[in-house]
Amino acid sequence: SQDNVIIGIDNTATGGQAWRLQSTGGSSGLGAGKLFLKVGGTETDTNLISFITDSSGNNIKMGVGITGPTAKLHIFERTANTAVGLKLQSYSWDASLSLINDQGTWEILNDRTGLGTNGTLAFYNGGYKMALTPAGNLGIGTTNPYAQLHISHSLGNGGLMLGNTATTGSKEMLLNIHPLGLIWQRWVNGAFQSNLMTLDYDGH
Repeated sequence: SQDNVIIGIDNTATGGQAWRLQSTGGSSGLGAGKLFLKVGGTETDTNLISFITDSSGNNIKMGVGITGPTAKLHIFERTANTAVGLKLQSYSWDASLSLINDQGTWEILNDRTGLGTNGTLAFYNGGYKMALTPAGNLGIGTTNPYAQLHISHSLGNGGLMLGNTATTGSKEMLLNIHPLGLIWQRWVNGAFQSNLMTLDYDGH
């Protein structure tokens, strides 16, 4: 095979390593049907960006640091004790990452100014659902958690659910965060059964 496009100064004697755009496999025998953007004359997993497709041409996958990506975007860091090379950066609190399907959109935001603590990582879907602060506090139902795990709910069945699956159905215990206090409730198969114990805000 041969390189289709060479970009840069290709002179190894002076340290030059050109980028090469190549549409077929080279010395490593990677075969046709792949497109590589690589540094240097041979394909290695550490010097290339690869694009592959199936026979229909509709399932294109992109790999960074890997010759055979297995997802739409596949990033592989082969150096030990090195973080995977994915970085999303913004100087505002706009969505850093959007996950979209036909059921709705999740946005992951890295906030600089507005959620209570600068640098909070927030998960948004029609409202803020969960937040993780730089101190490591995780908030569910709040963007300004005061503890390592902070669950907040205004009304209704919000709180901590513990359950098990038994032969007669799923049995759960809900610690309900309620305006009256903390209420332990019995649930079966996702349906409320009864209040078992209440601790009000006066300690009774």
